Amino acid sequence: MKTHEINLTATRGDGDVFTVEKAGNGKATVIYNANRVFDTQTGLPAGCGLLSRLAETSLTAAGMSILGKAITREMEIEMLADISDTRWHRLQAVARVIDAEEDFATVRCEIRIDKNGKSKPLVARAFGTICRVKKPFHKTDPGRVIPLRSGSGGRRAAG
Repeated sequence: MKTHEINLTATRGDGDVFTVEKAGNGKATVIYNANRVFDTQTGLPAGCGLLSRLAETSLTAAGMSILGKAITREMEIEMLADISDTRWHRLQAVARVIDAEEDFATVRCEIRIDKNGKSKPLVARAFGTICRVKKPFHKTDPGRVIPLRSGSGGRRAAG
């Protein structure tokens, strides 16, 4: 199995950073330092969006270590615990490829809270399909442009 080197840092718009600590041989560890309380406009702690982003980053990094350039095709996340007490703690996502083919990899991830190096309770699990990117996916890439024809070739739909 060919392994690709991964060097990835994902930055959110508010400056928070997800860091790929280790990646290779179908495994990736992504760290998020939770240095503040995550809350929404309702005052309740946020969690699903943050954990989803962390899970997707780790799933993709693990898949990329096997497939090369890749994206997440689908992902499912299961929230297992409340992360409202994550102030000054670290979130750690560990993803492992459980099955890989030529263009696709199935990856599983576990997200845990690291409380000052102590026990790491499991807060979420994620499962995803990662697929290899074969062509550049950009609007200026002529291989992806689909020409649109005007008119209907002289026929109109009944209706």
